[in-house]
Amino acid sequence: MLTRNGYAVVVDFGLAKEILNGQSYTFCGTPDYLAPEIIRRTGHDWAVDYWCLGIFLFELTHGIAPFHAANASRIGRKVLQGIDYVRMPSYFSSGLSDLISNLLVRDQSKRLGRTFNGIRDIKNHRWFAGYDWNGLKEPGLNEEESSIVPPIKPSLPADIKSLGKGKPAEGFSDSVPESDWWPALDEL
Repeated sequence: MLTRNGYAVVVDFGLAKEILNGQSYTFCGTPDYLAPEIIRRTGHDWAVDYWCLGIFLFELTHGIAPFHAANASRIGRKVLQGIDYVRMPSYFSSGLSDLISNLLVRDQSKRLGRTFNGIRDIKNHRWFAGYDWNGLKEPGLNEEESSIVPPIKPSLPADIKSLGKGKPAEGFSDSVPESDWWPALDEL
């Protein structure tokens, strides 16, 4: 989602789990984003987040997840085969292909971001060359401190709770029920 100032924020932590030390054996998540260690049930740690980043980058730039299939069991088989069996789109830069390939390493201990230098290896990857990490400064929390200007600033009404309360678009069903649920979007 975008904040009212145009910064991207992650909002869906419905299946989030904090792992302070060690590993988790919880099997949950979107099939396209499950890391091999979750599918194998061998225990996982924060390295699954780097796996998901690789899936997200692929899907964001290609429009479909790298291991996409008709059902969850086929997705699982493809994930266990690994990224070496996925054809990178020809329009991916060599830097993007390399970043995704290193984030989607099947062995979590060798996955980019999980190795000795941690997140610095991701931030220093050539695909991010020239990106002003210091200028970012936690958008969404301290947007006024960020020197990076978002390319889009959404046009929102003063009262964000009025969104969706107007006349429905033509062709919309009249049987859509009213809802009293409103996310706290005005706090973003």
